[in-house]
Amino acid sequence: MIGIFDVGVGGFSVLRALQKILPRYAVSYLADTGRFPYSPRPLAEKLAFSLQDVDFLIEKGAEIIVIACNSITCFAGEPIRDRVRVPVFDVISAGAQAAVLATRNKCVGVIGSVQTGNSPAYPEAIKRLDQNVHVALLASQLMVYLVEEGVGQWSEVKPLVKRIIRPLLDDEIDTLVLGCTHFPFLIDAIREAVGAGITLVDPGLAVAQEIKTYLSADPDILEQPEGNGVPRFYVSGDHNRFLSAAGEYYGPVHRSQIEFVDWSKVGE
Repeated sequence: MIGIFDVGVGGFSVLRALQKILPRYAVSYLADTGRFPYSPRPLAEKLAFSLQDVDFLIEKGAEIIVIACNSITCFAGEPIRDRVRVPVFDVISAGAQAAVLATRNKCVGVIGSVQTGNSPAYPEAIKRLDQNVHVALLASQLMVYLVEEGVGQWSEVKPLVKRIIRPLLDDEIDTLVLGCTHFPFLIDAIREAVGAGITLVDPGLAVAQEIKTYLSADPDILEQPEGNGVPRFYVSGDHNRFLSAAGEYYGPVHRSQIEFVDWSKVGE
Protein backbone atom coordinates (compact mmCIF):
# COMPACT_ATOMS: atom_id res chain seq x y z
CA MET A 1 0.00 0.00 0.00
CA ILE A 2 1.14 3.54 -0.77
CA GLY A 3 0.68 5.98 2.11
CA ILE A 4 0.27 9.70 1.41
CA PHE A 5 0.07 12.41 4.04
CA ASP A 6 -0.52 16.13 4.22
CA VAL A 7 -1.77 18.58 6.82
CA GLY A 8 -4.37 20.29 4.63
CA VAL A 9 -6.24 19.61 1.39
CA GLY A 10 -3.30 20.28 -0.91
CA GLY A 11 -2.36 16.61 -0.91
CA PHE A 12 -5.46 15.93 -2.98
CA SER A 13 -3.48 17.14 -6.01
CA VAL A 14 -0.83 14.49 -5.34
CA LEU A 15 -3.46 11.81 -4.75
CA ARG A 16 -5.16 12.67 -8.04
CA ALA A 17 -1.85 12.49 -9.90
CA LEU A 18 -0.93 9.18 -8.30
CA GLN A 19 -4.28 7.62 -9.14
CA LYS A 20 -4.02 8.90 -12.71
CA ILE A 21 -0.59 7.37 -13.26
CA LEU A 22 -0.94 4.29 -10.99
CA PRO A 23 -4.70 3.72 -10.92
CA ARG A 24 -4.68 0.14 -9.62
CA TYR A 25 -2.48 0.59 -6.57
CA ALA A 26 -3.87 0.56 -3.05
CA VAL A 27 -3.58 4.02 -1.48
CA SER A 28 -4.24 5.46 1.98
CA TYR A 29 -4.33 9.20 2.54
CA LEU A 30 -3.79 10.82 5.95
CA ALA A 31 -5.12 14.36 6.23
CA ASP A 32 -4.01 15.84 9.56
CA THR A 33 -6.52 18.65 9.25
CA GLY A 34 -7.12 18.74 12.99
CA ARG A 35 -3.63 20.17 13.50
CA PHE A 36 -3.59 22.47 10.45
CA PRO A 37 -1.47 24.49 9.88
CA TYR A 38 1.96 23.12 10.81
CA SER A 39 4.05 26.02 9.51
CA PRO A 40 3.61 28.53 12.39
CA ARG A 41 4.36 25.92 15.05
CA PRO A 42 7.76 25.47 16.75
CA LEU A 43 10.08 23.23 14.75
CA ALA A 44 10.16 20.47 17.39
CA GLU A 45 6.37 20.30 17.47
CA LYS A 46 5.74 20.19 13.73
CA LEU A 47 8.56 17.70 13.27
CA ALA A 48 7.03 15.47 15.94
CA PHE A 49 3.65 15.69 14.18
CA SER A 50 5.19 14.74 10.83
CA LEU A 51 7.00 11.74 12.27
CA GLN A 52 3.80 10.65 14.00
CA ASP A 53 1.95 10.90 10.66
CA VAL A 54 4.48 8.59 9.02
CA ASP A 55 4.48 6.11 11.90
CA PHE A 56 0.69 5.99 11.70
CA LEU A 57 0.65 5.16 7.98
CA ILE A 58 3.31 2.48 8.37
CA GLU A 59 1.28 0.91 11.17
CA LYS A 60 -1.66 0.85 8.75
CA GLY A 61 0.47 -1.07 6.23
CA ALA A 62 2.14 1.58 4.09
CA GLU A 63 5.14 0.18 2.21
CA ILE A 64 5.89 3.45 0.43
CA ILE A 65 5.53 6.93 1.97
CA VAL A 66 4.73 10.05 -0.05
CA ILE A 67 5.23 13.43 1.65
CA ALA A 68 2.50 15.32 -0.18
CA CYS A 69 3.47 18.71 1.20
CA ASN A 70 6.36 20.95 0.22
CA SER A 71 6.48 22.66 3.62
CA ILE A 72 6.72 19.38 5.52
CA THR A 73 9.43 18.22 3.14
CA CYS A 74 11.46 21.34 3.97
CA PHE A 75 11.78 20.57 7.68
CA ALA A 76 11.00 16.87 7.96
CA GLY A 77 12.13 15.20 4.73
CA GLU A 78 15.51 14.00 6.01
CA PRO A 79 14.35 13.13 9.56
CA ILE A 80 11.59 10.99 8.06
CA ARG A 81 14.05 9.17 5.81
CA ASP A 82 16.37 8.62 8.77
CA ARG A 83 13.50 7.18 10.83
CA VAL A 84 11.81 4.69 8.49
CA ARG A 85 12.94 1.72 6.45
CA VAL A 86 10.43 2.07 3.62
CA PRO A 87 11.02 4.16 0.48
CA VAL A 88 10.12 7.84 0.96
CA PHE A 89 9.20 10.13 -1.92
CA ASP A 90 8.65 13.88 -1.69
CA VAL A 91 7.37 16.62 -3.95
CA ILE A 92 10.47 18.86 -3.71
CA SER A 93 12.92 16.27 -5.04
CA ALA A 94 10.56 15.34 -7.85
CA GLY A 95 9.66 18.95 -8.65
CA ALA A 96 13.30 20.02 -8.79
CA GLN A 97 14.13 17.20 -11.20
CA ALA A 98 11.20 18.08 -13.46
CA ALA A 99 12.13 21.78 -13.45
CA VAL A 100 15.75 21.14 -14.43
CA LEU A 101 14.58 18.96 -17.32
CA ALA A 102 12.01 21.55 -18.43
CA THR A 103 13.97 24.82 -18.35
CA ARG A 104 15.52 26.08 -21.57
CA ASN A 105 17.12 29.32 -20.36
CA LYS A 106 18.08 27.97 -16.91
CA CYS A 107 15.85 30.44 -15.08
CA VAL A 108 13.35 28.67 -12.84
CA GLY A 109 10.74 30.24 -10.61
CA VAL A 110 9.29 28.57 -7.52
CA ILE A 111 6.14 29.80 -5.81
CA GLY A 112 5.25 28.24 -2.48
CA SER A 113 3.83 28.83 0.96
CA VAL A 114 5.69 31.02 3.44
CA GLN A 115 7.61 27.97 4.68
CA THR A 116 8.69 26.81 1.21
CA GLY A 117 9.08 30.23 -0.36
CA ASN A 118 11.51 31.29 2.35
CA SER A 119 13.37 27.98 2.48
CA PRO A 120 16.57 27.02 0.61
CA ALA A 121 15.09 23.56 -0.05
CA TYR A 122 14.16 24.11 -3.70
CA PRO A 123 17.27 26.10 -4.69
CA GLU A 124 19.49 23.48 -3.04
CA ALA A 125 17.64 20.60 -4.70
CA ILE A 126 17.85 22.27 -8.10
CA LYS A 127 21.49 23.30 -7.70
CA ARG A 128 22.43 19.71 -6.84
CA LEU A 129 21.13 18.75 -10.26
CA ASP A 130 22.46 21.75 -12.21
CA GLN A 131 24.62 24.47 -10.67
CA ASN A 132 23.91 26.79 -13.58
CA VAL A 133 20.18 27.13 -12.98
CA HIS A 134 19.06 30.44 -11.45
CA VAL A 135 16.18 30.00 -8.99
CA ALA A 136 13.75 32.80 -8.15
CA LEU A 137 11.62 32.19 -5.04
CA LEU A 138 8.28 33.70 -4.13
CA ALA A 139 6.16 33.02 -1.04
CA SER A 140 2.39 33.42 -0.94
CA GLN A 141 0.42 32.14 2.00
CA LEU A 142 -2.63 33.94 0.67
CA MET A 143 -2.82 31.59 -2.32
CA VAL A 144 -2.76 28.63 0.07
CA TYR A 145 -5.72 30.01 2.01
CA LEU A 146 -7.70 30.70 -1.18
CA VAL A 147 -7.66 26.96 -1.82
CA GLU A 148 -8.25 25.99 1.81
CA GLU A 149 -11.32 28.22 1.89
CA GLY A 150 -12.68 26.74 -1.35
CA VAL A 151 -12.62 29.93 -3.41
CA GLY A 152 -9.77 29.04 -5.75
CA GLN A 153 -12.07 28.75 -8.76
CA TRP A 154 -13.76 32.11 -8.28
CA SER A 155 -13.22 34.51 -11.18
CA GLU A 156 -12.23 37.25 -8.74
CA VAL A 157 -9.15 35.22 -7.82
CA LYS A 158 -7.46 35.55 -11.23
CA PRO A 159 -6.39 39.21 -11.01
CA LEU A 160 -5.17 38.63 -7.46
CA VAL A 161 -3.00 35.67 -8.52
CA LYS A 162 -1.65 37.67 -11.44
CA ARG A 163 -0.60 40.47 -9.11
CA ILE A 164 1.05 38.02 -6.69
CA ILE A 165 3.05 36.23 -9.40
CA ARG A 166 4.17 39.36 -11.30
CA PRO A 167 7.55 39.72 -9.47
CA LEU A 168 8.66 36.29 -10.71
CA LEU A 169 8.20 37.35 -14.32
CA ASP A 170 10.82 40.08 -13.85
CA ASP A 171 13.41 37.31 -13.46
CA GLU A 172 12.70 36.13 -17.03
CA ILE A 173 11.85 32.62 -15.88
CA ASP A 174 10.78 30.09 -18.49
CA THR A 175 9.68 27.46 -15.96
CA LEU A 176 7.54 27.84 -12.84
CA VAL A 177 7.35 25.18 -10.14
CA LEU A 178 4.06 25.05 -8.26
CA GLY A 179 5.89 24.66 -4.96
CA CYS A 180 2.77 24.06 -2.89
CA THR A 181 0.42 21.16 -3.45
CA HIS A 182 -2.51 23.58 -3.20
CA PHE A 183 -1.46 25.48 -6.30
CA PRO A 184 -2.51 22.97 -9.00
CA PHE A 185 -6.04 23.89 -7.92
CA LEU A 186 -5.25 27.46 -9.06
CA ILE A 187 -3.81 26.28 -12.37
CA ASP A 188 -6.15 28.31 -14.59
CA ALA A 189 -5.39 31.54 -12.75
CA ILE A 190 -1.66 30.81 -12.71
CA ARG A 191 -1.59 29.94 -16.42
CA GLU A 192 -3.38 33.17 -17.26
CA ALA A 193 -0.95 35.12 -15.08
CA VAL A 194 2.27 33.74 -16.63
CA GLY A 195 1.21 33.17 -20.23
CA ALA A 196 1.72 30.23 -22.57
CA GLY A 197 5.49 30.70 -22.88
CA ILE A 198 6.27 29.53 -19.35
CA THR A 199 6.27 25.82 -18.50
CA LEU A 200 4.38 24.95 -15.34
CA VAL A 201 5.75 22.10 -13.23
CA ASP A 202 3.33 20.23 -10.99
CA PRO A 203 5.47 18.31 -8.45
CA GLY A 204 2.51 16.04 -7.70
CA LEU A 205 2.59 14.67 -11.24
CA ALA A 206 6.37 14.51 -11.08
CA VAL A 207 6.42 12.45 -7.87
CA ALA A 208 3.74 10.11 -9.21
CA GLN A 209 5.84 9.49 -12.31
CA GLU A 210 8.90 8.95 -10.10
CA ILE A 211 7.05 6.28 -8.11
CA LYS A 212 5.86 4.61 -11.32
CA THR A 213 9.46 4.38 -12.53
CA TYR A 214 10.56 3.00 -9.18
CA LEU A 215 7.85 0.33 -9.16
CA SER A 216 8.52 -0.60 -12.79
CA ALA A 217 12.06 -1.55 -11.80
CA ASP A 218 10.75 -3.82 -9.01
CA PRO A 219 7.05 -4.66 -9.45
CA ASP A 220 7.03 -6.96 -6.42
CA ILE A 221 8.17 -4.33 -3.90
CA LEU A 222 4.61 -3.93 -2.63
CA GLU A 223 3.11 -7.01 -0.99
CA GLN A 224 -0.44 -5.90 -1.79
CA PRO A 225 -0.20 -3.55 -4.76
CA GLU A 226 -3.69 -4.06 -6.08
CA GLY A 227 -6.37 -1.67 -4.96
CA ASN A 228 -9.99 -1.20 -5.98
CA GLY A 229 -9.48 2.38 -7.10
CA VAL A 230 -11.02 3.66 -3.86
CA PRO A 231 -8.54 5.23 -1.42
CA ARG A 232 -8.81 4.99 2.33
CA PHE A 233 -8.83 8.32 4.16
CA TYR A 234 -7.66 9.00 7.70
CA VAL A 235 -8.76 12.43 8.93
CA SER A 236 -7.99 14.12 12.25
CA GLY A 237 -10.26 17.13 11.78
CA ASP A 238 -13.87 17.85 10.92
CA HIS A 239 -15.33 15.24 8.56
CA ASN A 240 -17.90 17.55 6.99
CA ARG A 241 -15.25 20.10 6.08
CA PHE A 242 -13.07 17.34 4.65
CA LEU A 243 -15.93 15.95 2.57
CA SER A 244 -16.67 19.41 1.23
CA ALA A 245 -13.01 19.93 0.27
CA ALA A 246 -12.88 16.51 -1.35
CA GLY A 247 -15.91 17.34 -3.46
CA GLU A 248 -14.23 20.56 -4.58
CA TYR A 249 -10.71 19.30 -5.27
CA TYR A 250 -10.78 15.52 -5.60
CA GLY A 251 -14.14 13.93 -6.23
CA PRO A 252 -16.94 12.24 -4.32
CA VAL A 253 -15.84 10.60 -1.08
CA HIS A 254 -18.22 8.44 0.95
CA ARG A 255 -18.15 8.59 4.73
CA SER A 256 -17.43 4.87 4.79
CA GLN A 257 -14.02 5.63 3.26
CA ILE A 258 -13.06 7.87 6.20
CA GLU A 259 -11.70 6.89 9.57
CA PHE A 260 -11.32 9.52 12.29
CA VAL A 261 -7.87 9.82 13.86
CA ASP A 262 -7.81 10.74 17.53
CA TRP A 263 -4.15 11.44 18.20
CA SER A 264 -4.68 11.22 21.97
CA LYS A 265 -5.55 7.53 21.53
CA VAL A 266 -3.09 6.55 18.80
CA GLY A 267 -0.54 4.09 20.15
CA GLU A 268 -2.64 2.97 23.08
